[in-house]
Amino acid sequence: MPPLPRLDPPKKYQRGNAYGPNPTSAALVKKQAIRQVAARLFAERGVAAVGLASVGMVAQLPNRGVSYYYRNREDLLGDILDAVLPLDHPLADRDEIALGELRDAEWVAPPVGWSCDEVFMAGCQRAGYTPRIAHRSGDWQAVMGLVAADLGISLVPRLAHSVTPPGVTIIPLTGEPPKRHVFAACRGGAESNPAVRAVLDAVAGEARLTARFAESTRPRARTLAP
Repeated sequence: MPPLPRLDPPKKYQRGNAYGPNPTSAALVKKQAIRQVAARLFAERGVAAVGLASVGMVAQLPNRGVSYYYRNREDLLGDILDAVLPLDHPLADRDEIALGELRDAEWVAPPVGWSCDEVFMAGCQRAGYTPRIAHRSGDWQAVMGLVAADLGISLVPRLAHSVTPPGVTIIPLTGEPPKRHVFAACRGGAESNPAVRAVLDAVAGEARLTARFAESTRPRARTLAP
């Protein structure tokens, strides 16, 4: 992909200029930049492969992410990642696993740039290592199929392994496991619109039910034999 141009505000909006700082105007310029970059990334990579972090980084917003400019964000749930191992893995009989114990493994990971890949990489780095990626896939069933074929291990979001292929074991991680955050976002002020509010409330209600279901089905070294 060719390099993207810098997305600085026009000179008249930059601090120290004769016009003086104009945060409101600069924010509008940044919003336009975010929309342009997001549209380009969606076209090149597909919507599913582009997360807020990707847009924020490409739009060069290191200190203020996309959420800063689209102010209303309502957190819905945290989706915990569990370890998925092949049945013949040395740790496959464990009830829980520390992420640090898996430092020597080869991994099946999501595509680069996906939010789950960022969560996965951050979790491994907190555990003190950079994982060795053997394969990548954006299909969780394919990811678990690769694990069942003994081509690596993986971390899979709990909401994604309600239907699990045979030949793997799913084991929760100890401590504070990595998790992806699911949220609803809209433009600041739009949340007070009755129609938007009704949608946000309905989504939040479904998210609460989903979170309770995910907790009730928390894996306890769930093994699926071939």
